[in-house]
Amino acid sequence: MNGTQPEAVRQSNTVQPESVRSKAPLVTAHHSERTHTVSSETTRARPESEVTRLNGKLQAAETEIARLTRELAAQKSEAEDKLERTKRELKRVSDRCTRATAHAEDLEHRLHNKDREYRSLEGEVQELKRAALLASGEKQKIELLLKTRTAELQEAQFYLDKTDDTSDSEVMRCVTNLNSGIYQTAATIADVFDGLCGVDQNVQVMEEARAQLAAHDPALLPSPLLHAIQHHNHAEDPVILQIALQALVTAYLRWLCNTWDFCGGRGSGVQLKHLYTSIQQSEPQSVAGRWRALSRVHVRALSAGDVQLQQEGEDDLAKHIVTVLLACGVPAVPQTLLDDMNTRFGSAIGDVVHLALEFQKMSGEMIVSRDLTVTIAPIDAVFDPALMDDEWGRPAKGKRHQILTDPILCTTRLGLTRQERRDGSDGDGAVFYETTLIKPTVVLTSMLDELYNEHVQARAEPDSDVEL
Repeated sequence: MNGTQPEAVRQSNTVQPESVRSKAPLVTAHHSERTHTVSSETTRARPESEVTRLNGKLQAAETEIARLTRELAAQKSEAEDKLERTKRELKRVSDRCTRATAHAEDLEHRLHNKDREYRSLEGEVQELKRAALLASGEKQKIELLLKTRTAELQEAQFYLDKTDDTSDSEVMRCVTNLNSGIYQTAATIADVFDGLCGVDQNVQVMEEARAQLAAHDPALLPSPLLHAIQHHNHAEDPVILQIALQALVTAYLRWLCNTWDFCGGRGSGVQLKHLYTSIQQSEPQSVAGRWRALSRVHVRALSAGDVQLQQEGEDDLAKHIVTVLLACGVPAVPQTLLDDMNTRFGSAIGDVVHLALEFQKMSGEMIVSRDLTVTIAPIDAVFDPALMDDEWGRPAKGKRHQILTDPILCTTRLGLTRQERRDGSDGDGAVFYETTLIKPTVVLTSMLDELYNEHVQARAEPDSDVEL
């Protein structure tokens, strides 16, 4: 026992790992020393049984050491395995970290590139915004220009449009009704006042009325008819009174139908008429006609409303009729006669004035493709049956023969002509074609001679009867 180790201990030493074996000599030496001491003392002081007991304890201790050694070895192995696993996990983590780092660097690089691209795109966006702003401004300018051009085109189409708002037949119907109204009004007034002519005449009033008719410009009645008014016995034969009234109403309504200006008297529209004639010579009919229509519309608007124009026309015509009646010898105070005229014949006068204003509007504002004009025959012109009708030339009207060379005394019914502009075939300018739609009705100067002869004959017949 002094130097010998148990077999179990020896076997244990042979299988221990290097780390355990390095610690084993220390334990063995200490154990041996303690064993030796104990053995010596036991040998000296105790019996053999104590030694056996101690040996058993020693074996138990050695067994425990062996067990602990095995556990330690197992723990070491487990620790080494765990360390190995940890190393592998660490390597995996390290690899992942490396990859993550590389990925992060790649992302950072890409982010840097994207940031650079973003700044570049932002610059492009700003450029595009500026370009869009400029384009928007250009678009607005183009839209405004387009709107302006569209309006100009519409205005041009309005000027070039030859569509009329009325027809020739409607205008002819208006003139026919107007002529009927002129005849009926003149005949009715003549029938009422012819018996008063020459009764209690006021010579001064008659002379003033004749002078007023003679001084009117343009003339309402021609000089031969004024002379006949002065010397004819209207009480015996009212025909001169009726002719004078028809001629006066026809002349006044002809001006009212064709006038350009209601404000400044009968001669105030001459400049506008001359301007229109000049435009007709150099511009297409659609342009000239539209200019005329617009001018008429605005002149009417500046002059007065339709109601006022109607009233002014009625007042003027009534005053002219009263002047003729006074010139024929109707005895009355002018204002009293005018009031009587408005009371008894105001409706008839209003009807013919309304028809004249209606014609003025239809021909001047509603027709652009051509010109429709009411006409009267020129005073002292030679009678032309192709262009006019003779009021007294019908077989039932008298015994005289129509003489084609007779000059015209006056016009008693309005005529109607249509004028159309066409471009010359050789390019030398415009050519105007005039068509007579309604011929004016006239009275010839020979009618005065016939009336005089009939009057002389009528006076001579009673003398012949007396001689017989």
